[in-house]
Amino acid sequence: MADYGHRIRTERQPYDYGIDNPDDFMLNYRYTLVNVIEVDQAIVWLMSNKVLDKTDKEKILFGYKTSVLKAGDLIDAVLRRGPRAFNALMELIEYEYPQICEKMIGRPSREPDPDVYIPTEKRSKHVSQSFKSGIELILKALDDTKAARNQAQRSMKELQTCYVTFNPTHAKSQTIYGRIEVGREIGKMPALDQRKLRELVRQIQHVQKERAEVVKQQEILRQERDQYREKGQETEER
Repeated sequence: MADYGHRIRTERQPYDYGIDNPDDFMLNYRYTLVNVIEVDQAIVWLMSNKVLDKTDKEKILFGYKTSVLKAGDLIDAVLRRGPRAFNALMELIEYEYPQICEKMIGRPSREPDPDVYIPTEKRSKHVSQSFKSGIELILKALDDTKAARNQAQRSMKELQTCYVTFNPTHAKSQTIYGRIEVGREIGKMPALDQRKLRELVRQIQHVQKERAEVVKQQEILRQERDQYREKGQETEER
C-alpha cells in the first residue's frame, strides 16, 4: 500500500463532525470535491480507517476513466457506508484541503495529529529538503571523483615524462635519456587500471634499458678518446 502520509490505525474512530444528513450536506459541495480530491490518496486513507474494502477500491479505480467520475463514485461509496465513513472522508478533506473544509463546516480547520496524518504540503517540503541534500551529496561525490581523476592523470603524465638530452662530446652520444619524475602526491593517487599500469611499467623499463645503453656508449667513447690521446702523445715524443 502506498504511503500517503497517514499512520494506519485499525481501531481508530474517525472524528465526529456532527452532520445529521451527510447526503444533503455533501450534495452542496460535490462539484468542488470531485475536482480536487486525489482518489488514490483518499482510498488509502479510507481503507486504513476500515470504511472501504478491496472490492470498493477496484470498483472505483477501474470502473471509470476520468478522475472526476472516480471521485464521484468514491463519495457515493462513502455515503453508502454511513456516518463513520463520512467522518473519515471529512477528516481527509480537513487535513488536505483546510480552506474548503472551513467553508463546509463553518469553523477553522484542525491541525492534524502527526501520529495520525501528515499533510501533503509538509511531506512535500520534507521530500524537497531530502532531495536537495541528496543532490548536494551527489555533486560533492562527483567533485571528489573529478579531482581524484585529474590528480591521477597528472601523476601519470609525470611518470611518463621524458626529456631529450644531447651530449656535446660526440655526435653518436645524441640520444634520449629517460628521466622519471615521481611527485610527492603519487602515493595519494587512486588505483590505476591494471592494463595502463602494465603499459606504464613497460615504458619505464624501456627507458631504463635505453639509458643503460647510452651509458655504455659513453664509456666506449671515453675509452676511444683516451686511446686517441695516448697515441697522439706517443707520436709527438717520437
